[in-house]
Amino acid sequence: MKEKQKLAPDKQEKVDKFRILNQYAKKGATLFVGSSLMEGFPINEFLICVLKRFLSISERMILLLRDIRRRVW
Repeated sequence: MKEKQKLAPDKQEKVDKFRILNQYAKKGATLFVGSSLMEGFPINEFLICVLKRFLSISERMILLLRDIRRRVW
């Protein structure tokens, strides 16, 4: 049997954290990975901002299309 390798405390902390997070991960979902520089990147907040911006643009487009439709008909 393979002997378990001893990790540095900071590395072991990451492994333990990912073991916990993996319990909540959905199979088949998108997984964002990156370097240690990306580790602290607030991806949730970023996606929320992008979604809000997209919805704002979509809402304006709907209003514009309604206005065009009223003028044409």
